[in-house]
Amino acid sequence: IKFAYLFAKEYINPVDADEDHVPILQPESAGTTGPVPIYKHVNSLDEEMNYIIKCLNHWKDAGCKWSDIAILYPANWLGEKLKLKLEQTGIPFCFLNKKESKMKYDPLLDQVAILTLHSSKGLEFQTVIMMGLGHLKEEDSDLENQARILYVGMTRAREKLLITSSAQNRY
Repeated sequence: IKFAYLFAKEYINPVDADEDHVPILQPESAGTTGPVPIYKHVNSLDEEMNYIIKCLNHWKDAGCKWSDIAILYPANWLGEKLKLKLEQTGIPFCFLNKKESKMKYDPLLDQVAILTLHSSKGLEFQTVIMMGLGHLKEEDSDLENQARILYVGMTRAREKLLITSSAQNRY
C-alpha cells in the first residue's frame, strides 16, 4: 500500500474516491506488510516476457501455487502476446480479456490469472506481476485515470508485487 500510495499521490488527490468509490489509502490504514515491490526494466517486450516466465517458474519451485499469482496488463495486445508466450511454456493460466468476464476465473484451479489492470478491481492475489508499464499512453488528459488504474493494480498484491517494463514513459 505504501508503494502504491507514494506513486498515486503524484497524480491523484489521496482523499478523493474515483467513480467506483475507491479511495487512495494512506499507508498507515493498511494491515499487512510484505517485501518491497520490485521494478524491472528490460530492453524488449520479448525480454520482459522471458523475465516474467523465469519469475513464475522460480516462485513455483519455491512452493507458490499458480493460483496465487496474477499477471496484469494495460493493453489487450500485450495480453495476447503474453498468452502466446505462456502457451509455449506449458504454464497453466486463465486468460481474461475485456470481452470475457472475470466470473470465468476460478481460484480453485491451479492456474495463473492473466487479466487487464482494469479487470483486476475487486480481486487479490498473493503475488501480482504488472507487466507493460512503459506501454501506457501518455495522454495528459487521462493521467489521473491511468494512475488510478495503476494504483488498483498495485493494491491487488497481498504479499509480492513485481512491475515490469520494456518501454519508457513518465510512469
